[in-house]
Amino acid sequence: MAEARTIFIVMRKDLVKVLQWPLGSVVSQGAHAAVAVMHKYRDDERVKEYVQDLDSMHKVVLETKNETSLLKMADNLKLKNIPFYLWTEQPENIPTCLATVPIMRSDLGDALKKYTFAYDRASQRLAVYTGKALVRHYSSEKGSKPQKPAIPPWSKRWRKRSKLTDADIKQTARLRQYLLWSTLERQPETVWKLFVKLAEAPEWSEITDRDIVRVLRVFNNQFAFEHDMVALERVEYIINLCLERKLAINAVTFYNEWIRLHVSRKNYHEAYRIKQNILSGAYGPEIKPDIYTYAALFNDPFATTSQDMARLIRDYEEMLDQGIEPNELQVKPLIRLAIKAGEFKLLEELLDSASIRPMKGIHSNTEARLLSTKARGYIALFDLDGAKQQIEKLLLCHISQKSMPLPWSPGYESGTDEIKVPLEHTQTREAFFIYVRSLYESIIRIHIIRRMIDEAYELMEEMRRTIYLPPTRMSYNWFIRYHSKRKQISKLHEVQDMMLQDGVAPDEYAYTKFINACMFQPKPRLLQKLIITAFSQHSLEN
Repeated sequence: MAEARTIFIVMRKDLVKVLQWPLGSVVSQGAHAAVAVMHKYRDDERVKEYVQDLDSMHKVVLETKNETSLLKMADNLKLKNIPFYLWTEQPENIPTCLATVPIMRSDLGDALKKYTFAYDRASQRLAVYTGKALVRHYSSEKGSKPQKPAIPPWSKRWRKRSKLTDADIKQTARLRQYLLWSTLERQPETVWKLFVKLAEAPEWSEITDRDIVRVLRVFNNQFAFEHDMVALERVEYIINLCLERKLAINAVTFYNEWIRLHVSRKNYHEAYRIKQNILSGAYGPEIKPDIYTYAALFNDPFATTSQDMARLIRDYEEMLDQGIEPNELQVKPLIRLAIKAGEFKLLEELLDSASIRPMKGIHSNTEARLLSTKARGYIALFDLDGAKQQIEKLLLCHISQKSMPLPWSPGYESGTDEIKVPLEHTQTREAFFIYVRSLYESIIRIHIIRRMIDEAYELMEEMRRTIYLPPTRMSYNWFIRYHSKRKQISKLHEVQDMMLQDGVAPDEYAYTKFINACMFQPKPRLLQKLIITAFSQHSLEN
């Protein structure tokens, strides 16, 4: 039988299994990719030959594991010089599938063989050569199991699937298992509920210091991201309970989290006392300081002065004397403090330091926060080119596949550039783009201050194309303030249209600037309309 040209469509398996996309939406992605590749290469002879016989249009649908596998497959097709189209769904900005031009199986070679195991079986079943509008699904990796979405503990669905009874739930071993799951998922409320049940259980002797450290780390991280004082109260309660019950501590990580508690409460005397006890061996010969002992001291949310800078520099030198090699995550708080304290010479040295090794295997959002801090350092030095280079590095990072809608709009702490993000969302796709957006807006603000309004608009348009999150209301207010001072009514209209397109409602500050600008122009109707709109919105909010 003669060989026929075939469009190979590669879909992502995790869209349905993990991200919970409707099956119809996933199917439509493949249709979009097939149409796009036919349109893009419409002048190609293979496409012209393919559409001449409408009754012999063959398609094969393959499945790949996730976004990473899909991008690797795209790179492999590029190396083989096989034309294809990678479909990216908007506004999520997610690569969902790809489609090749109509191609012979013999010309395809092993371009997809590395990622699909059913090629020989496909040819034996004549899946590629026969049939009208043929569709087959194959797995991307042999023997791979579908990823199931995580099911929270205590739910009826979890109990039904695991066939657990209430008696099983009360067992300490089960509670420890759920506790581990919750700490990995960064769910502080569930972690606290489980720990309280563990504290009331009679089998406290089964609890290890590893379990306690996981719990302490969750609440310390919750305070670091959310600035919630309740998290510190829980950390103090857990530590006092462990000391009261004389829990055997065999790891320095417990004392590291204890230091974090005292630093977060500005109780530096106790924090340094614990560090000195570690250095002197008071907690045992096996308890020795590590890089995270000093990281607990460096990550001081209240350090803002040159005296604080000098104190942390002494700790940094002591860490080097201990033979502990720093990495970029330990230098990040020093960069942040140098910005706050105005130590620009030290900041420049920290940014240009070549002796700091990068972290390997860190989460993409952790890398995003690191690059964001570096970019803010360059912005403080008014080196906008250096800041833009950090943004380019950010956009090359692997974007997290985990997606969760934010329960509240993340904002900035008053007087700082720290972004508050819920702990459960710190490793999601939304959080990644929040850090990217904050960098764009920082550079936009510098351009507006320098009266480089055209460059600011270019960056704003680039940001709107790059990330699917809308700009913040604060960034629009910068443009409104700039144009209202110059009584540029038409420009204010353009900014208002951009806000409406992005779904960002103007606040009282924006309406005040609109009205003030119109008062000095012969625009009575527009002025009346703005006043009515502002009052109606204010009444709805109240």
